[in-house]
Amino acid sequence: MEEGSGHGTVGIRINPQVGTGTIAESSVAGEYSKFGVPIKTRRKELLAAFRDYPWLTGVHLHVGSQGCKPEMLLEGIGVLHDFVSEVNGGSRINVFDIGGGFPISYNSYDTPPSIEEYAASISVLYPSLFTLHSSLFTEFGRWVFTNAGWTATRVEYVKHDPGINTAMIHAGADLFVRECLNPKDWQHEYTVFDRNGNMKTGQSSHPWNLAGPLCFSGDILAKGLTLPDIEEGDYIIIHDTGGYTFSMWSRYNSRFAPRVLGYKGHEFEILKERETIDDLSRFWGL
Repeated sequence: MEEGSGHGTVGIRINPQVGTGTIAESSVAGEYSKFGVPIKTRRKELLAAFRDYPWLTGVHLHVGSQGCKPEMLLEGIGVLHDFVSEVNGGSRINVFDIGGGFPISYNSYDTPPSIEEYAASISVLYPSLFTLHSSLFTEFGRWVFTNAGWTATRVEYVKHDPGINTAMIHAGADLFVRECLNPKDWQHEYTVFDRNGNMKTGQSSHPWNLAGPLCFSGDILAKGLTLPDIEEGDYIIIHDTGGYTFSMWSRYNSRFAPRVLGYKGHEFEILKERETIDDLSRFWGL
């Protein structure tokens, strides 16, 4: 709601139909998507809507979340930029949401694209977005939060089978639903610490699976990892978990939500306390 205006902004999400990235499940700008009005087949209707209804003053697009290169994101912005220019020279539309999806790196050996270069490219290619529109919105949630968070989980016990070891940990598909159900596209880096907080080095003679606590066989966070020897009571650190983890928490098996901490330097603060049996009972209305 615009302050003091007595009314809000109403817009339309438009699918720019610029293609899909490397992760199909998180790409939303293909020829078909459950999101948005497809601009190729509904351009005439979209133009008519904006010209006939003066209360339509915003547009929104989103190409995809991770797996989409900046060039594809820029192409999507360009499609809507041209559309906005066609609607009364752009003067009717004063809110332009370019979505998010800027890719990050989940691996220390990767060099992620520069968001500064991305912003500079938008400014060069579509300068009117910074002049004609009173509000330019972005949605860079993954880029802001994911690399800033990590998860620590204790090893409950270890299991040795021919050629493979399994570490049973306290975090699985309850916290990492995407990783467990689609491990090919969602992978993390891992570090092992002993029970006293000392980082382990070296390499075990056999690879490791990291298995979660839920009662289905797909609750395996990662398979075939090269890690140091792991013992019961050790801790596994899962890197880059600040987004798309706790926000997707699963109540399967009535799991208690974990404690969430924030820190700056050596100062820690409890942001959200771990749940109790009373919290869980209230959730189920018991």
